[in-house]
Amino acid sequence: MSKRMIKLIENQRVVQAAHWTAFSLGALALAASITATALNAVFS
Repeated sequence: MSKRMIKLIENQRVVQAAHWTAFSLGALALAASITATALNAVFS
């Protein structure tokens, strides 16, 4: 039972890390897109 619980906790940590990584990359891509659009509007 304890081995199963440890495995589940470790998997949850991996899953949460993956979710936060994907969210961070998405937010970074969105910010880069907005910045590029703003710069394009300013310099055009």
